[in-house]
Amino acid sequence: MQTFWRYLRNYFVLVGVLATILLLSMAMALRALKARQSALVLAEDDKIVLSIDLSEPMLAKAPERDPWHRLLSQYVQSGDGLYLPALAITLRKAAIDTHVEGLVLHASDLAIGSSSEVMELANTLTEFRKSGKPVYLWLANLETPGLLLGAYCDELA
Repeated sequence: MQTFWRYLRNYFVLVGVLATILLLSMAMALRALKARQSALVLAEDDKIVLSIDLSEPMLAKAPERDPWHRLLSQYVQSGDGLYLPALAITLRKAAIDTHVEGLVLHASDLAIGSSSEVMELANTLTEFRKSGKPVYLWLANLETPGLLLGAYCDELA
């Protein structure tokens, strides 16, 4: 009977230790998130250029994100890919943001699979350019999708 109580006590000690570790890690993650958000506050006269890497594959649907993935993605680059509707929303916000002066697209290895993806991205770039902000495209390889996309940019390098 004593071994039963010993096992039960050890079980609760283990659960208590794991719960404490979990709470401490969540508190540290929340603290890091708050510090990260406060670091993103720009002064009124600060200007930035938005840079997007088009080497990630284009996703047809949004990646599924569980809470652990969201927590870990703050510290580790996930590399899931680019979801075009989310990119379009980001560029719409950047178009009206007074801190953003322009957009640089890096396409060292353009990962666009279909012409419909190129056209969807081109329409998004056209909307962004209506704000009067320049769009620059850097291509490593002169291939058809990149050149087609370059036609919707201010400058191609």
